[in-house]
Amino acid sequence: MENKKRKRGPHDLEHELGKQIGFLISSSSAFDNGYHDEAVRLATALRVLLHDTTNSRSLLGQLGRKNIQFLDTGEPYSSRNLLTTYRLTYMRIDSSGAQYRPLLDDFPRKRFVGFDEWWDAIVICGRDKRCLSRGDIVLIAANQDGGAHVDPAIDASYADIAKDHNTGWEFIGENISPRSIPFAMQVSLRQIAHEVLRSLNVPDHRYSIKPTSLSPETSFAGVSLSIDQPATPIQKKPKVGRNAPCPCGSGTKYKKCCGKP
Repeated sequence: MENKKRKRGPHDLEHELGKQIGFLISSSSAFDNGYHDEAVRLATALRVLLHDTTNSRSLLGQLGRKNIQFLDTGEPYSSRNLLTTYRLTYMRIDSSGAQYRPLLDDFPRKRFVGFDEWWDAIVICGRDKRCLSRGDIVLIAANQDGGAHVDPAIDASYADIAKDHNTGWEFIGENISPRSIPFAMQVSLRQIAHEVLRSLNVPDHRYSIKPTSLSPETSFAGVSLSIDQPATPIQKKPKVGRNAPCPCGSGTKYKKCCGKP
């Protein structure tokens, strides 16, 4: 028997768009409440909305809406930057640790660009110096990392950040051993979902999660970040005597602070 298909009408497509937007909103809310695994479900909804192939069309493409301007909230990318790059995040630091947070609407870096420029823009460069675009991380998360499919093998650069949390940065605090800072990849996907919701002018969607007592620029005595980079450092750190004040600003001797063996 012939496998017949029925063409979707405009009303049906609009209904499907509402479903996918609902998925983005509910998964974003769950993510903000600490469920970082929701990032792959965000990626799946984003793929449905945005990704065109030779065999399938994106939902926005079917609706004729991929020609809208997309919100780009990230800092400008520079190929001369030797450090790891996470353009859609900021790092919040307090005395207990550091964490990546999505930019949401809390920062003024906003511009609108065409879809191709937005989708192909580099947003992450990892320790291996391989750079990933929005499209790269959305499709890897959806197609390989459990959004819509679990591949037996996964992109190594993606996994290094998303699975092993090797972001190139570590948190070091007084009496706290160095620890990696997790979820940079997942937080980037959260910000991409935010950008899409804002680009689609979803009613009442303007998220702002401002720290209650901290800002991204806040510094703390006894807290520092170290760069775990395979590349040659730009500048060598000066040697510090064991009895000299610790350069981290804690007010204690170096040997009792960051100079502990």
